[in-house]
Amino acid sequence: MGCYWDWSVGDLILDKIVGCHMGLTLIRTSVFEGMGWDDPDNPLFKTVQETEVSDKGICRHTGTEDLYFCKRWHSETGGFICVDTSVLAGHINNKTGQIFGLPQDSPPVKRAKWRQNGKEDEPEEEKELKKAVDLGAGASRRQWPGYVTHTTDIRADVNPDFVMDTRWLNLPDASYDLVASSHHLEHFGRYEQTKLWQEMARILKPGGRMEHVVPNLRWAGWKLANCEDDDMTAILDVLYGAQEDLGMPRECNTHYMGYTPELAKALAENAGLIDVEVKGYMDDPQLGFNLVITATKLGGETEAPAAVVHESLDHMGE
Repeated sequence: MGCYWDWSVGDLILDKIVGCHMGLTLIRTSVFEGMGWDDPDNPLFKTVQETEVSDKGICRHTGTEDLYFCKRWHSETGGFICVDTSVLAGHINNKTGQIFGLPQDSPPVKRAKWRQNGKEDEPEEEKELKKAVDLGAGASRRQWPGYVTHTTDIRADVNPDFVMDTRWLNLPDASYDLVASSHHLEHFGRYEQTKLWQEMARILKPGGRMEHVVPNLRWAGWKLANCEDDDMTAILDVLYGAQEDLGMPRECNTHYMGYTPELAKALAENAGLIDVEVKGYMDDPQLGFNLVITATKLGGETEAPAAVVHESLDHMGE
């Protein structure tokens, strides 16, 4: 019966955690450099069983070696712990082989049940609706007629349904009828784009559709080539990002990828999607710097083609 239940299985918790059990922990070895790790009188790990007697009475200090390490590490480095709740290790009774995990009636499990048991635990008004996921949605919640929308974002403070990274979506295969994003995909590096699209295609149901909006690099190049400096602010936003202007931290701002119609089509088809359409300013001047990408996942039991790699995708890293 833990004390911190405000999460759902699959969340990435970044709430300035300073202590946790360390059964599955990755530690950057550089954190030891300022901790005096080789001091025999001040060990990194220590089980505390101490009794303090004073005029106020008897005070017993108890604690496990993992919490001792966390407390010392935080006090000396000021660092915090990131907890990935998609990785859950069971505790095994070696005599019986029985594995103990989270109670089924615990809040983290109950909140995730819609992903485990279909529609039985969904609100009645949502059972007949299709499911849409809006990736990197920030504080916004877009709606599509006939769909219920779930949102993701890496920032917990914007209150998404799921705190997670789009490159590693803690969501089941084929769980959404619509996978969408708006001005999100360009914030991932060009060498990460193939994995990004494969993850998005993985969670899309057969017959489901993709819908993404990204800045159009060709639009910015066309404006610069024609010396149309009246749109310089928008050009710089396409090339470098604009979130800092909205009060967001700089690390959320930078664009690491520039999309053109050809690259967008190649990435979508390489992920096994079909009926890919990419529309930009040349198709509809009102789109301006927006590039709209739509596609469909192969329906039924048919598997996606193994290697539909376009020449434009082959040269992304050159």
